[in-house]
Amino acid sequence: MKNNRLFGSRKLSVLSSTAISACVGCGAIFVAVLAFAYVITKIDATDLMLSVMSTAALGIGAYAGGYVCGKRQRRNGLLSGVLCGV
Repeated sequence: MKNNRLFGSRKLSVLSSTAISACVGCGAIFVAVLAFAYVITKIDATDLMLSVMSTAALGIGAYAGGYVCGKRQRRNGLLSGVLCGV
């Protein structure tokens, strides 16, 4: 039996790796939005501040998803990470 057929060392397909990293990115966005919502309840936020916080949450989620996708692929990680982050 080849090494790549074993369950533990099986490489994930590009689609499944992208799906997993997209879920991680959505989770990171959710956590960031929760944290920003808590901050907004404590201070009086302007419209500009809300726009910056929502953009930061999307950036955090895109970075987290791209990072996880790049690490899971182990080959062409930068390319797949950028594609997933976009």
